[in-house]
Amino acid sequence: LIGLVIRTAVVRRPDVGYILACDPKKERMDIQHTISFTWKSGKFNRGEANFSAHSCCIIQDPELSFVKVGGSGSYSIETQRGVTVGNIFNNSLPRPQKARYGEVRSVSEIGSKAYAVGLRGMVYRLDDTKRWTRLDEGLPESFNIQAIHGFRASDLYAVGRSGDFWHFNGKK
Repeated sequence: LIGLVIRTAVVRRPDVGYILACDPKKERMDIQHTISFTWKSGKFNRGEANFSAHSCCIIQDPELSFVKVGGSGSYSIETQRGVTVGNIFNNSLPRPQKARYGEVRSVSEIGSKAYAVGLRGMVYRLDDTKRWTRLDEGLPESFNIQAIHGFRASDLYAVGRSGDFWHFNGKK
């Protein structure tokens, strides 16, 4: 990790965890990249991705997975079967009435699923390795969501810039 900048990390068990990092030189040159480290039983394994992941979580549904997301909507899902990559904006339904522009800010595990949020009121839930469900109908584009958490799909809390705070109770 010498010379790298840690972006974020998540722990699955005391003997398994993940770190997302970047090379500051590549970052200054605006080269999209992520250097990831898996900590397993006292040893680090290094991997690299060609998108700038800055948020991650571990989920159980649709299967045990390590999920990474980047601002452009790029994502990867690591499972026991391998790695799936894609773009949230391209792999989501229902389609928005007008094109979505903004940045994905974070991904969190809620009720065993991954929820990704972003600028201009974007909220997505991962329902399959290649399918995100868009949940943001009715949120204002002015809601620049920075993070989401909750206890279950019907009890979500999102915070944004300028002190914005929203709660979803399963109906509105």
